[in-house]
Amino acid sequence: MSITPPATVDPSAVPSLAGLSAGPREPRYAWGQAVVALDDLRDDGSHPDGAVGAAASGVLVEQGSPGEVVQVGHHADSDQPVYVVEFATAGGPRVVGCLEEEIMLASELADLAAQARAEPCTPHGGGAR
Repeated sequence: MSITPPATVDPSAVPSLAGLSAGPREPRYAWGQAVVALDDLRDDGSHPDGAVGAAASGVLVEQGSPGEVVQVGHHADSDQPVYVVEFATAGGPRVVGCLEEEIMLASELADLAAQARAEPCTPHGGGAR
């Protein structure tokens, strides 16, 4: 009886698993949490009141506007959470769908602002002119 050693596998011949997902990404935010818009949120053509409520620039919600997460969903094609947020705007409440990178917890923003105020300011660039 002869024993054959195991064959070696060329790593480049093994398909990559980088694009595969173990399932939907868990949402970072939950219903009822207070958030703020991290940037001006513009109508991408999907907002039902886009033409009516947006400024000429297409801005539905201005950067820094406070809001509350009223629903958490999932965008299947991009495999990421989507948040329905009711923002307080000058024209009254406005409900907008947001991605995680477009909002931040209001409490986290307040913490960052407090840290920035606590750090001493030092001039950058050094040297007198």
